[in-house]
Amino acid sequence: MRVRDNIQLKMTELVCVILACLMTLSLPGAASAGSAAPADITKERYLIRLAAEQYLDAEKNRDFEAVYRMLAPSSAYVQTHTYEEYRAEAEASPVRIIEYRVLTIAGIRENHDRVKYPDIQWFAGVEVELKLYYRDTGHHETVNFDFTFVKVGNRWFKG
Repeated sequence: MRVRDNIQLKMTELVCVILACLMTLSLPGAASAGSAAPADITKERYLIRLAAEQYLDAEKNRDFEAVYRMLAPSSAYVQTHTYEEYRAEAEASPVRIIEYRVLTIAGIRENHDRVKYPDIQWFAGVEVELKLYYRDTGHHETVNFDFTFVKVGNRWFKG
């Protein structure tokens, strides 16, 4: 009976290891056949989350300089708007982020269009729950929003 129990225990352990491996491979953003991923995906997820939180904290605190610095230098917005223009738009907006929660980081993928986006190495999607306040109406709203973050050099920016 002891040998049988030991074999059954080993089989259960083996099934658990196989399930854990399968779950790891099916995580959103994990590398799949034919697509490259950063060497240390866990580190990249951490860096993306950190960049997203820095950006959202700056938005929440209305730190306009920090928000503008978090925008990708190659973004169409930064290419067509000075900091002063951005600040004027931001100050005029009735919308305020009062809370946020990062829900998922997914779709970490290599840039395959270096002609269109020559400075970007990687893209990532960051899903966030935002609690908004509209100053003009006094309305509060909770929304889900997907932000794109891009890696330029060794740094992640809001795309």
